[in-house]
Amino acid sequence: MIHMDRPLWAPSAERIAATKLTAFIRLVEERHSVSIADYAALYDFSIARPEDFWRLMWEFGGVRGTQGPTIVSDFDRMPGARFFPDATINFAANLLTDDGAEPALIFKGEERPLRTVSQAELKAAVMRFASALRGEGVAPGDRVAGYLPNLPETIVAALGAAAIGAVWSS
Repeated sequence: MIHMDRPLWAPSAERIAATKLTAFIRLVEERHSVSIADYAALYDFSIARPEDFWRLMWEFGGVRGTQGPTIVSDFDRMPGARFFPDATINFAANLLTDDGAEPALIFKGEERPLRTVSQAELKAAVMRFASALRGEGVAPGDRVAGYLPNLPETIVAALGAAAIGAVWSS
């Protein structure tokens, strides 16, 4: 018999302690000398101190880029609030952070064999493509368009354009 007055499952204390959310809560507590008992308390902190919360979230998330001087503007307007309005980040640089053997792409196309592209292989291919684009004079803000099928090489091209700050269209 299922009792509707209690959850069907709850994680163990050990499992909760091992989560990224718990690690982030501990970081907030450490950096800002506050006590955060649970998710609701973290939410309250994020509302009461949005600049502190989002600055730390950027760091905790490992975002590569420049935050800029403004963390949040028009916070009292929803919709309308703007987070990191002066930030500059590169999409490709934030995606290509690992260069290990783990799969980055697993491709299976019609009448094509299964292909796995590792993180290292993807990163190397993207850097080669970006270098080729630079060699052709492509610069940040330029537009790069490709008429390509759904293949790993299409992702390489899109990320290669993004890596140099060009705008990709397919």
